[in-house]
Amino acid sequence: MEVNFLIYFFGSPNLSYGVKVVGRVNLLGSTKFIASSVNGLATICKVGITDEKISDLDERLAIDIAEKCQGLPMSIVTTAKALKNQSRSVWEETLKTLERQKFAGTPEYSTKLSYELLANEELKLIFLLCACMGQDALVSDLVRLCIGLGFLDVYTAKEARDQVQMLLIHLKESGLLSDGYSNDGFTMQNLVHNAALLIASENNVFVLAKKKLDEWPDDDKLKKYTAIFLHHCDVNTEFPKNLKCPKLKVFHFHNNHQHFKIRKDFFRGMKELRVLVLLGIDLSEMSSSMKYLTKLRKLCLEQCINLDENLCIDIGKFMKNLRILSFSGSDIKSLPTELKDLSKLQILDLSNCSQLKSIQAGVISSLTDLEELYMRNTLVEWRVDNNREENENKNASLSELGHLNQITNVDLQIPSVDHLPKNLFFDKLHSYKIVIGSSSTHLEPDFKIPEKYQLLRYLAILEKKVGIHSQKGIKMLFERVENLLLEELNGVQDIFYALNLKGFPCLKTLSIVSTSSIRYLIKPQERKHPENAFPKLETLHLYKLDNMKQLCSRVSLSSSSFCKLKVVKIKLCGLLKNVFLISMVKLLVALQTIEVSECNSLKEIVFAEDNAQDANASKSLELQELRTLTLKSLPEFHGFCSNSSTEQQKVLFNKQLMS
Repeated sequence: MEVNFLIYFFGSPNLSYGVKVVGRVNLLGSTKFIASSVNGLATICKVGITDEKISDLDERLAIDIAEKCQGLPMSIVTTAKALKNQSRSVWEETLKTLERQKFAGTPEYSTKLSYELLANEELKLIFLLCACMGQDALVSDLVRLCIGLGFLDVYTAKEARDQVQMLLIHLKESGLLSDGYSNDGFTMQNLVHNAALLIASENNVFVLAKKKLDEWPDDDKLKKYTAIFLHHCDVNTEFPKNLKCPKLKVFHFHNNHQHFKIRKDFFRGMKELRVLVLLGIDLSEMSSSMKYLTKLRKLCLEQCINLDENLCIDIGKFMKNLRILSFSGSDIKSLPTELKDLSKLQILDLSNCSQLKSIQAGVISSLTDLEELYMRNTLVEWRVDNNREENENKNASLSELGHLNQITNVDLQIPSVDHLPKNLFFDKLHSYKIVIGSSSTHLEPDFKIPEKYQLLRYLAILEKKVGIHSQKGIKMLFERVENLLLEELNGVQDIFYALNLKGFPCLKTLSIVSTSSIRYLIKPQERKHPENAFPKLETLHLYKLDNMKQLCSRVSLSSSSFCKLKVVKIKLCGLLKNVFLISMVKLLVALQTIEVSECNSLKEIVFAEDNAQDANASKSLELQELRTLTLKSLPEFHGFCSNSSTEQQKVLFNKQLMS
């Protein structure tokens, strides 16, 4: 069986050459490619564009390069992308190299060519760092690594993130990287990754992943290494007393066996170290090594044991150049006052430190350069401001965060509204994930807290206290929140008028859970103008609202209200009789998914009163984007739209409804 196909690559009209590969693939075995040159402006893999104004010489050059790629699609495409926007002389030199090198034309060579033709040293270093981190890595981890190495010409973590994102875009355009499985991820194809690791090894970088380390490299190699990455390795040899790596800038060890112990003075021979990452390590003998690491800019001791106060004191005493400090998932119990000397610290990660209860007053407020603070899933006993009963509590209060003028991103779990800071700082936050109270409900798939490093504005109110929504700090958060979870919000009958009269202008996801007082999203009110409600809302979840009557009663809404709503999921709302009024359907131009289950009183999805206005409206309304409709365990359900014939209901489904 044979399949004919085309692969195109085009550069700029004036400065570059492109390759059009006309391929014939025999699926039973052999592969043969024929190539011709095309000069023009288009995109890769776009079929059917040609340009007759090319010279025979240009065509011959493109054909020769394609033939030297040995018919491998990966090599052809990677080489073509590497040569994009390059001069004719570069194309000619590439052909000469392909002709004289033994491994020319292989994916390894194509990757190396792409690497060598990258525009600057920053791009080359970022590419090698991506390879050292693994095939599927997080942008946030790469940003931290770059800050630790300190080679970016930036001052803040936000500037570093923006610059790294731009560099990653260039690498993706070069075909060396691809988008990852998450918004914060990137990936590298196997062939590219293998080639990149070969380049890294030529640049004195040692990388070992998911393999056995039976013995350390010899002393001569160790003295040359600038970085060591050990990812999920089985270490079958003891760590030496003193690893002599005088040029080493990065040491990253993710232990495959629980709580491997690093020996005393192990880091004595690494005085140039800038980045130290240890995961799953027993730190009981680490304290004596801290005095050798005075140039360290990034320290991550994550999922470690025996992270005691003495080690923290030494960190504060010897590591005054630190920009990033993470104890995430470790067994640290307190932050001592000595850490206040880390005045250059930009990122502090204390997330998932389940034993952390004490943070000495004045520590956080002294970190004047701090931009990002991560503290989810901790049990810190914050002091409540102006509370006489707490006079003997020497812990920090959340008001200390108000002294941090550079803070832009926080991930906090606050025990109760009483602990909210008095000197509010929420207005200067670029992103936040704030949980007030505690509950297990948000661990359900639909109510899961966003990933730690995901940049968005998320608020979860999980406290039963009446009137929490009227607090000034909470009101401020409502103004710009993008993802909102409300659970057991007592004393609130409707969301719009009680919480934010501006209609939640930035809100994209709204989840309301186990709140018995809620009756409406928008309760009927006498207003002189149409309300602009939820203009950016994309997802709405209503779960276990025992007294919910209607989403929106008869209220005048602007055309932008609910205009981006894509997903509606409703479950266990026992008094709800319908989901939308007929007058609201015309606003739902983006609605794709409706799921309704276990609502014992629900009769229809769309309700139209028995009057001429609603009858006429039902004839012309459509849900053109609706793709999924799930109705489950609805004992009183009669039909999709009340007072509508089958023909009228077909209109709602863009005439796709089967009789």
